[in-house]
Amino acid sequence: MVMENVTDIPLLLLSNSTTIETPHNFDSIIHYMMVFTIVSYSITFLLGTLGNGIVIGICTFKMTKTVNVIWFLNLAIADFIFDLCLPLHIRSNAMDGYWLFGGFLCKISNMALYLNMLASISFLVVISIDRCVSVLYPFWSRRHRRPSLACKVAFVIWMWSVILSSPYLAFYDTVDVSEYNYTFCFESYAVPIEDFSEKGFNIMRMRHRVMIITRVVTMFIIPFTIIIICYGAIAVKIRQRPCHRTSSRPFRIIITILVLFFICWFPFHSLPLMDLREDALWPSDVLMVAVTLATCLAYLNSCLNPILYFFMGRDFKDMFRLNILSVFEKAFNEEQSLATFDSRSPPKSSCEVESCML
Repeated sequence: MVMENVTDIPLLLLSNSTTIETPHNFDSIIHYMMVFTIVSYSITFLLGTLGNGIVIGICTFKMTKTVNVIWFLNLAIADFIFDLCLPLHIRSNAMDGYWLFGGFLCKISNMALYLNMLASISFLVVISIDRCVSVLYPFWSRRHRRPSLACKVAFVIWMWSVILSSPYLAFYDTVDVSEYNYTFCFESYAVPIEDFSEKGFNIMRMRHRVMIITRVVTMFIIPFTIIIICYGAIAVKIRQRPCHRTSSRPFRIIITILVLFFICWFPFHSLPLMDLREDALWPSDVLMVAVTLATCLAYLNSCLNPILYFFMGRDFKDMFRLNILSVFEKAFNEEQSLATFDSRSPPKSSCEVESCML
């Protein structure tokens, strides 16, 4: 199960490993994992808000609203809002899991995390599809690829993300633990604290399984499959071009995108799946460390996109000498990434266009 804090109550309530004896050094493991989580979340928050904030500012005030700019602007907004939610969880971890922001923020902050996580992944998928269509069907793309259509697609993605993340408004709640004089924010799955009986646990476990499976399918299996297909098709297409046979740059970009997506999201989704097995007995200390590392790695993905824009921009060595606005303008410049199929003005070579699209 994925925990928001290393002391998350659902781990104790729902995990199959609760029957396993807690190791004698469990308290020290919790402490080190809390420290690691605070440091990781803080780095993600600082890099994410700075990087995505710059992208939002440039896309909003300095650039023409082309299709690419609309994609990257919405992706940056999703990542930026996600990062803004992290300070609440940083503070909670710093106070040993104690939640002092009330039930409303417990619900809203966790829904916002999943909403913007889903939106971010969805926009990565749309960007992959858009690039694939632009490379494979340039004539069709030139005629039908319009900012107005991109805005409609972006609206659908946000609505889709809101619908899928809305259950977390009901599923997250606060609970007062008198034994520790603490208030926790955790996934109660809409089961009142007074119903924490065997029947209540069974309801929680069932809803937990449904949400985990839904999350894995919608946030990893389907997106990763689409991204692989899209970039695989792009790789096959550009490999047929003679000028790409001596250049490995497009393939390095494709491999980097796929590897980063897999590394960031596979542990985050695979650990909860494995814990759903009835015969899966996880030592509590191993589960604690694995889930904490996987969650921090997944959250770190929200600050990687601006870095990728910068370092994967065309002619990075030349752009490095320019100011930050010029760097992002070149990274987003759609005029260099779309073929110009006009009989009066021949387009650049298809190899150059495809390379820019990556």
